[in-house]
Amino acid sequence: MTKVGDRIWVTSNFSFSIRSVLDYRCPVDIECVSSGDVNTYIRFHQLFHQTDTVICLWSSGKNPIELHGYSFKVLNISPLPRNNVTIPQEDFRIEMMVTKL
Repeated sequence: MTKVGDRIWVTSNFSFSIRSVLDYRCPVDIECVSSGDVNTYIRFHQLFHQTDTVICLWSSGKNPIELHGYSFKVLNISPLPRNNVTIPQEDFRIEMMVTKL
């Protein structure tokens, strides 16, 4: 489990950090016809090079992503949104799975 701003080291010279989260899911205290996705903005760091990307929670085209011989999959993001409540970025918790290909 990680949070916005944390830096996670995959290897000694390859890491990533969660930059921000945009949550478009239906609030738990409202009934919606359809629910949106959650965009997780990630920066990958590798020796003098950075790559920015977005991993979506439910979009199979954008989750998982593969980079530098690893698969990065967002499994869950909490807390769930509530109507008229703004969740501060530092309160989001992102559960990810990183797998060597």
